[in-house]
Amino acid sequence: MNQMTRALHRVALAIAASVLPFQLGAQTPGSTDATSACIPLDGMTFELTGSETFLVRKERESVALVRTQQFLPAGLSSMRFLADELCPSGAKSQFVVNETLYTVAGLQMFSGKRSGRATEINSAGTAATVTAKAPR
Repeated sequence: MNQMTRALHRVALAIAASVLPFQLGAQTPGSTDATSACIPLDGMTFELTGSETFLVRKERESVALVRTQQFLPAGLSSMRFLADELCPSGAKSQFVVNETLYTVAGLQMFSGKRSGRATEINSAGTAATVTAKAPR
């Protein structure tokens, strides 16, 4: 790919990104601030659903879709969170997958309000379950 083609490709990606349904800092319908769209992490399962997207579930209930600013690995070997919740912006929007830092680009909640944790990776390497906090 030559320089001109790469530049056009970047412009096309930027335009496509601007019309995606996910927007940086997306909020739960009816919420008044970005903090209300944070996902508490205890007991949540993060399932790879696309090259830049996780489906967040608690048991069988879908909680949210999380889109990152860069491509995710095809499989998970480790996943760490830097806070007790994942938010659409700020320091709590960063997490580590396979020793690479990622930032939330979009957070779309499915319904209702949902709160560094360790995770358990499934044997297929496609999902990480956040373990609950030990009682104090």
